[in-house]
Amino acid sequence: MLTTIGRTGRTALAQVKDLIEMLRDEHTGAGSAELDRLVGAVRATGLDVRVDADPARFDELTPPVRLALLQVVQESLTNVLRHAGPDARATVAVTHGDGAVRVRVRDQRAGHGLEGMRERVADLGGSLSAGATPGGFVVEATVPRR
Repeated sequence: MLTTIGRTGRTALAQVKDLIEMLRDEHTGAGSAELDRLVGAVRATGLDVRVDADPARFDELTPPVRLALLQVVQESLTNVLRHAGPDARATVAVTHGDGAVRVRVRDQRAGHGLEGMRERVADLGGSLSAGATPGGFVVEATVPRR
């Protein structure tokens, strides 16, 4: 059984990585459909993921902002898959306001390896915070809408 779980997880991670590579190559089209595909690929591993996002507002963002946010979601959910265990749950929330958009990925574990996400978001003039919370771990990125 553990072999099957491991194989399924590796397959899903490979699919998620392929999707992100496609987004890097064709980032002008990255949008809510890609967010849906990304979350779908992660859900296929058995991870319970809830999304709270307005697709129309997400699609209004500039391509570099959409791509950066998708990468934050992808890397955050990949970390959940790697570190949180089989009964993990994650929530992805995208909120808009004050000239910025925020993506927040929350699960119930302690996290590591966030520097790449921080750098990508900072390159767009944004900020990323991450840390333990009561009962979980949160990654939150805020990027100017441009």
